[in-house]
Amino acid sequence: MELAGARDLWNGVEDPVAHPAQSKKALSIIGLNVEDHHLGSIEDCKTAKEAWDLLEKTYKSKTNARKMQLRQELHSLKMKSGFEESPKEKGGGGSDSAVAYVAGRKGKEKVHGKDENRGKGPKVIEGVSTDEWLVDSGSSQHLTGDKSLFETLEMFGGSGREFTFGDKGTLWAEGSGSVELRCATPTGESLVTLQNVMYVPRVAANLISVSKATEVASMLFKENGNCELEVDEEVVLVARKVKGVYVVNRAEKETCFLVKKPETAELWHRRLGHAGYENLAKMVQRDLVEGVGVKPSAFRALKTSVCEPCIMGKQTRLPFPGIRLGEHGAS
Repeated sequence: MELAGARDLWNGVEDPVAHPAQSKKALSIIGLNVEDHHLGSIEDCKTAKEAWDLLEKTYKSKTNARKMQLRQELHSLKMKSGFEESPKEKGGGGSDSAVAYVAGRKGKEKVHGKDENRGKGPKVIEGVSTDEWLVDSGSSQHLTGDKSLFETLEMFGGSGREFTFGDKGTLWAEGSGSVELRCATPTGESLVTLQNVMYVPRVAANLISVSKATEVASMLFKENGNCELEVDEEVVLVARKVKGVYVVNRAEKETCFLVKKPETAELWHRRLGHAGYENLAKMVQRDLVEGVGVKPSAFRALKTSVCEPCIMGKQTRLPFPGIRLGEHGAS
């Protein structure tokens, strides 16, 4: 307010209809003075009043929990959590940025063109698996490069949407959809559905955008270093802090082990009602059956073997001795 008032532009913030020129200038000043990770929140605003109201609604302290969150965010910004010095900053003259996973995302998007930086994206943090989900305060959208994670996916037409990262590299989103995450919570586990997740091939990390998540939920930063997402005062997602980034705690996957007995000629002999080995060999040789993974020679090799159930099944009982009616009556 002081900055806009000093330049006599506050009228454009209070009444953009009556002062359109001042509103346009004030909107430009707001965009130039907010941090990069806030740009994704105000880029769709048409007037300075919309941008100001959005920032005030999002960051104005109203409760103790909100004040604690703002204090944590301020501390994180001051400490530049998640950043590493690039080779250029260290004086090494390198060309690759050492910005890791979520640090320094611009959050800007373009819908046109491609440049020489295509294919460059965030780097991997040591000790964090690439299939983990990270809570990112700098990303303007949820992102993943794993197509198999989507429950629903709608592909974009044309060249897609371009994303610019903190190391000045760019990648293109080819579609968007929904992703389900089974998350471990203090009371058990929950199923979280992320909507409008961008499918960005070759991106090195799965990112949950803080700005998108806080549109439908509350995010709290705890003293123990964890980050929690709450919906209707219920914790649905917990992320632990690992080397400056927040990694989502996933619920353990249910595992089913398949036990498969190897196929043998004797096994198929029993499956097919103890048919003769020569007959089984001919059935396989002439393609009269499907799915039998045993060669005809394997059946013929067992022609001289002894199958005890076959012998028992072919046995016959001797007839009971006859008794004449007269002899039975005499006794």
